[in-house]
Amino acid sequence: MRLVRAIVGLALLAVGLYVIIGEHFAGTSADATLNARLYIVRAPIEGKVTLAVKSIGARISPGELIAELNDQRFDTARLLELDRDRTNQQIELNRLVGQREALSASRSRFDVQSTDYQRGRVRQIEARIAETKAAQDAAAARLRQADAEFKRANELSTRGVQTVANLDRARATYDVAQQELESAQQRVNYLETELTSARDGVFIGESYNDAPSSAQRIRELEQRLAELNVDKEQVKARIVLLDGQIDAERLRVNSLSFATLNASVVGLVWDILIDDGQYAHTRGAARISSRSSTAVH
Repeated sequence: MRLVRAIVGLALLAVGLYVIIGEHFAGTSADATLNARLYIVRAPIEGKVTLAVKSIGARISPGELIAELNDQRFDTARLLELDRDRTNQQIELNRLVGQREALSASRSRFDVQSTDYQRGRVRQIEARIAETKAAQDAAAARLRQADAEFKRANELSTRGVQTVANLDRARATYDVAQQELESAQQRVNYLETELTSARDGVFIGESYNDAPSSAQRIRELEQRLAELNVDKEQVKARIVLLDGQIDAERLRVNSLSFATLNASVVGLVWDILIDDGQYAHTRGAARISSRSSTAVH
């Protein structure tokens, strides 16, 4: 009888030790409860999850990366449209710059032609002035001769030696010489005026416009260059505006298509609610228990 009681006592002791030791090493059971504050880290956006912490029970610190979300399905049509508009404006700007360079090169060539024409025209007028002044000197000499002959004829006519016809011819010769001298003087004045205008780049005279074709072409090119400058500045302004819109849209897209999940407390990862590579729909990604948490039955 004593043997039976001893065996039963040992059995009860063994069961008691098993329960105590098992409880000590297991710590929790399926029916355990957590006596601590739980923090749920939620996904702020939808997207594919890339877990940085993949094991339950991992110890984490504030600011530590838990997961990243990348939404490759996010609608970026507006950003693509802005990028396309910006590209088109840059193409237009390059076209305007190229056209302006070509017109500037043409203007330089016409500048050379206009300068050469002006120099040649000035030399031509100077030669004509010299020629006209020589003619003026000759007319002055003829006038002096005609004046002397007229005075002599008048004196002879007064003395009755010269006929009236000879006196009239001498007077006519004098009048013609005087008119020739005045005409030569007027011609010199006109050519000097033409020379002054030519040196200023304005050309007057018979069968001449106020400027040669090269100078007229330069004015046309200058007007076109001014228009191109206005167009170029407008395109530049549109590019600056688009750059600002693109930056704002890219910031918006990034904020709505990519996010990081970081721990805000010191603690242990109690549960992971989503698998690595799974698509999250703005729900809890992980549950974190605070550092002082304990699990109890």
